[in-house]
Amino acid sequence: MNNIVLLTAFAVLSFNANAGEFDGISAGFNVNSTRGETKLVDPAGPFDGYLNHNSTTGTIFGQYGYVASENMLLTVGASYDVNDTKLSSTAKLKNHYAVYLEPGYVIDKSTLLYGKIGYHAAKFHSTDNGSVTTSNMNGIGYGVGIRNKLDKQFFVQVELEQVNYSKKTVNTAQVTPHITSINVGVGYQF
Repeated sequence: MNNIVLLTAFAVLSFNANAGEFDGISAGFNVNSTRGETKLVDPAGPFDGYLNHNSTTGTIFGQYGYVASENMLLTVGASYDVNDTKLSSTAKLKNHYAVYLEPGYVIDKSTLLYGKIGYHAAKFHSTDNGSVTTSNMNGIGYGVGIRNKLDKQFFVQVELEQVNYSKKTVNTAQVTPHITSINVGVGYQF
């Protein structure tokens, strides 16, 4: 009896779900609550440890969703931060952009659950005693999210994302930024 109930529930969910509700071109804006943590190892200086800072950033994104099966969607996209991500009182990431892939599963006509993996790049910018240092950073990001359609075109989404940048030597210090963010956004599907 339990198997019949489970099969019926699965059939109803599958019947009502359609990845075609999320396919095509879409664009939007996220507001991100970001926690920046930077590992700093400086053999020539007095500091080894972590610098932490919270900040809020805005991100614009554009993406294209492709129906892989009735309930599966494969989305490719790109995003760009409209302001800097602060890593400490003297360090930040500027001109951050990402290119990503989002495999998703449609659970009903208006709700999509997805994973996210992407390539991230930014310019590390640090000011110390009036001296400015910059370095290009890149890394891999991953996360999970949920997108809900409000109507045929508009949607809202919430994501949890982690970005791990590669280690770089800036002056004499080895710098390794990590970013964790909760992203809340609105979008429009064309």
